Amino acid sequence: MRTNTDHALAERADWEDLYDQILSVKSNLSFKDLSGSSSEYILILNTHMQIVFVTRRCLDLLGIEDPAEVYGCRTGEVIQCIYSNRENGCGTTPFCHLCGAAHAILGSLKGDTNTRKFHVTQQHNDQTLALTITTKPIRLSGTRYILLSLATSDNEQEQENQPTRLLPGPAAFDRRTAQMIRKAKRHKGSSERT
Repeated sequence: MRTNTDHALAERADWEDLYDQILSVKSNLSFKDLSGSSSEYILILNTHMQIVFVTRRCLDLLGIEDPAEVYGCRTGEVIQCIYSNRENGCGTTPFCHLCGAAHAILGSLKGDTNTRKFHVTQQHNDQTLALTITTKPIRLSGTRYILLSLATSDNEQEQENQPTRLLPGPAAFDRRTAQMIRKAKRHKGSSERT
């Protein structure tokens, strides 16, 4: 369902559905080993473009310790795109129609595999990053997701040896996400006991 935005869907999964998706992806044998051992910067998004899985290496690149801080966020929100805190978040502003990441993700929602280069200006320092995103639609337990890989485009040789951190330290975006995941987990645990 399209909402009143210029580009992508503004609607997000409710916290209980999001929590179920996170658990489903984390428990999938294909991604269990990928979580800590992958040398790639990988995210898995749900059909609302929200993060439901992230590799340790990607967290390190983002300067984030706890994966719960990114669950439920969109890609532009974790890399702190200057437009991601407007309107309904990443993918919903008039500027998003120019974003290569938004185009790649939306293309994968339609079933296409995409690779796009794009530039993003960060909120905290007005630094512009050159990134490459590759997206691919996947199915896990009958549910559609998007497999997303990020790479810094500045110097690929240097990236292999010492990746550039996208953020200068712990993420400054809204920490309510981690709190909401914990709350949904407690709620789900208490409803299962009854």
